[in-house]
This record gives sequence, C-alpha cells and structure tokens, in this order.
Amino acid sequence: MIVCLGNTLLKEAMLNKDVQELLKVQKLDKEIVKLNGEIEKSQKKAEEKETKVKVQTNNVETLRKEIEELLEDKKFKDELLNESVENLKKLEEKTKSVTTEKQFSAINTEIEISKTNEDMLEEKLLSIIGSIEEKKKSVQEAEASLNSAQKEMDTLKQTTGGNINQIKKNINEIEKRKKILYKDIDVKIIKGYEELNRWTKGTSIVPVKQGACYGCFMKITPQTFTTVKETNEIVFCPNCGRILYYPENEEE
Repeated sequence: MIVCLGNTLLKEAMLNKDVQELLKVQKLDKEIVKLNGEIEKSQKKAEEKETKVKVQTNNVETLRKEIEELLEDKKFKDELLNESVENLKKLEEKTKSVTTEKQFSAINTEIEISKTNEDMLEEKLLSIIGSIEEKKKSVQEAEASLNSAQKEMDTLKQTTGGNINQIKKNINEIEKRKKILYKDIDVKIIKGYEELNRWTKGTSIVPVKQGACYGCFMKITPQTFTTVKETNEIVFCPNCGRILYYPENEEE
C-alpha cells in the first residue's frame, strides 16, 4: 500500500509507523514555524515604528533644550546690553564735568569702546533671536511629525496585537491536533522528535536523496543508506541527528 504525504510517496511497508505519524506532526510543526515567523515579523515592524517614535521624541526634546539654552544666552546678553547702555549714559554725563582735554579724550575712548560693545551685543542678540525663531519652527515641524508617527504606532500596535492573538489561537489549535497524533506514537520517539524540533524548526525528519541527508546535505555511509532504504528502522543522520527516511522516487 502506498501512502501520500505532502509531495513525497512513501511505501508504508518500508517506513516505520511512528515516523509516518511524525511526518504528519512535522507538517503541523512547519505551519507553527510559519505562524511564529509572522508573529516575529509583526513584532519587528511594531518595534521599528516604536524606535522611530523614540528617535523623533529625542529630536523634539533636543530642540527644546537648544531653545532653552538660547533663551538663557539671550537673557545674559540682554543684561550685558543694559549694563552697557547704562555705562554709556554715565560716560556721556561725565563728559559734562571734565576740565581738561586729556580727560575728555580718555572718556571719549571709553565711550567708543562702550558703543562698539553695544553694537556687538545687539548683533549677537539679533542672531540669537533668529536662531530661536528657526528652532521654534523646527520644533513645530518635529512635533507634527512625532504626533503622526505616534498615531501610526498606536494603530499598528492595536492591529498587531489583534493579529498576534489570532495567530496564537491558530497555533493552539494546531498544538491540539498534534496531541491527537501523538496518541499513536511511542513516548520516547516523541521526546526525541521534540528535542530535535527545538532547533530544526520543522525539519526533524528529512529524506535521503542521492546518498545525502536533505537536512544537513552531508553524505551518509552506504550502510546507513541501505538501512534507511531497505528497513523500517528509525535511522538518525550521523552528521546532524535528524531522522531519515527514503522516498519511493528520489526525483519526487
């Protein structure tokens, strides 16, 4: 009697009964691997969006901090300018009481220096005010972008959460189907299969083709090949440890 499993034809008489059932289990495990991959993909997409929001949040906070620093600098220079203006008034008032040419010349020099400082401070203040306005515009743009990204993230999280919950339900249903199949398989064989499946991810049982294991693609010995092909013993690949079986037609 010939049993069709997937795309491979197997002779029931030449294939261990437990392996036959495990092939059905493995088909379910492949579905689980695929579903878990969908979960990881959804989670990664959500994490990427969350990272983008964090970057934009940091950008907004940096811009706000820069504005605060500029405002502090403006305040400091405003105070210096006020002091310079007051000092200039005092110097101009002082010129009224000088009695010698030398004193007048000295005060005039101080007045010129004070005016130069005042002009420089005014230029710097204008530059700071311009920078503050530019930063404020940047903050508005960054906040708008951040709000948009946050809405996208919230929507994505909600959608992702719903999708993941549904996928997990599907996985639970598949696990139930696996348990039904496990009832007809030797407990020790199940344990060995599960240990393999932790790292093979749905490829614990593989065919032998052209004298090689189709899990690790390493050649097996002629003796191992003969055992797989001509008996119904459970044979493990000596290289990777997977369970081997021989398909009726290697070209299938």
